[in-house]
Amino acid sequence: MDPLSLIASIAGISQAGASLSKAIYGLVSSARGALKEVADIARGIADLSTILRELRRVLREGISLYSRKLLRHIRSAMKRIAKIHGSISDLIDVGSGVGRLKWAFRRSNSVQLLSQIEAHKSAINMVLQTMMLAVQIRLANGLTLSDSRQETVAEKEITSDRDLARHQAEITVESSFQSLRELTTAATPSTKETDSSSEDEKPDLSASTARAQNQLILWNAGQNDTAAWLYHTVFSPYALSLEADRGLGSDSPDDSEAGDLNYPANSTDLQLANLNTTLQKPSGCREVVNELLAEWTNLTEDEIQDVQSQKHAKETAPLIPAMSEDEEESIYLEDAVGRKFIFPCHKAKTWEDANNLIKEAFLHVDVIGPHVMEGHFDLILANKNGIIVLPSLWSDLVKPGSRIEMRMDEASASAEFFFSRSASCGQFRARNDPGSNEVT
Repeated sequence: MDPLSLIASIAGISQAGASLSKAIYGLVSSARGALKEVADIARGIADLSTILRELRRVLREGISLYSRKLLRHIRSAMKRIAKIHGSISDLIDVGSGVGRLKWAFRRSNSVQLLSQIEAHKSAINMVLQTMMLAVQIRLANGLTLSDSRQETVAEKEITSDRDLARHQAEITVESSFQSLRELTTAATPSTKETDSSSEDEKPDLSASTARAQNQLILWNAGQNDTAAWLYHTVFSPYALSLEADRGLGSDSPDDSEAGDLNYPANSTDLQLANLNTTLQKPSGCREVVNELLAEWTNLTEDEIQDVQSQKHAKETAPLIPAMSEDEEESIYLEDAVGRKFIFPCHKAKTWEDANNLIKEAFLHVDVIGPHVMEGHFDLILANKNGIIVLPSLWSDLVKPGSRIEMRMDEASASAEFFFSRSASCGQFRARNDPGSNEVT
């Protein structure tokens, strides 16, 4: 399979869809009273063309990353989309005038046609999101395996992009499942509904009209085919992996040419219940995406499961120095003016002990010191979501390793503000050592 010819085919179908959408919009604008669904069809074709353009770009830039099986899926999808384009073109060629337009699209059951367009959008978007995720995984994996042990801003951005790409892919799994449900529940229009238009509204049947009418029958009969194709494209890799895990896998030949297969009419219906149960699990969509990555790309299992990033995180963890045994037996305090102290636990067992140490620290501090001596402050457990420690509960709540923040009450807030401003302007100098303090 020549990837370059596939890329060229995608470009041609994308352009054809854009032209077709423009033609439908032109008919809608010139035909007063046209069905809303006709404009929705034009919008769906335009959206599909946009996705195809992006698919072409991603495929061209990272062709070596994708498997031949994925290329076969894309080629099959292009055939199906081209067939839909041709069918809609036949309807447009039926004739001019609002009566002919409304008759043609009413007989085709626009709701079902929209469901088919949405199904192909979902499948192609699933392919695109998986391809983009593969690129981000490979890029992030290359960074985590680099010699540099210090994470840079660029590395954080790429890791964030990878996580976002995975999130988008998992959302697209949900969207594909909804399209699948719509296809399997779409009802074929009844004879009464299709013949409800008045005799004067129906145009005379010409040869082109008869050809379009035949195509409508194919559309209605093709609902299950489209549903089965969507299921095969997006969900069958995951279903096959479950069968393999349960020992139910078969040795059937590769059937990646999804568009050329004739599926049993109820093959998709039988899978919906189990698939819905799977997607309700927290990891359901992620597992579907992982199976698509394994089948459609050349990523390794470690890359797909993000093993390298987890390994890298473990390797870099020692860069954060572990607390020494003495530090683990200490209490950390940041006072109201930003100074930091370390109190050995045996020196601050009770509230009275801690209060005396704090007063000692503010003994020679002007302005705010007198307020501290009068006890106009609260002590906050910083590692307990900002809980205020009551004096009677100090021994119960404050443990070795606790981090305490000191906050002045409202009555002393103005004095604290003045103290901070004066210190920053060089107008105040505490008479104790302004550096880090340790009470022993």
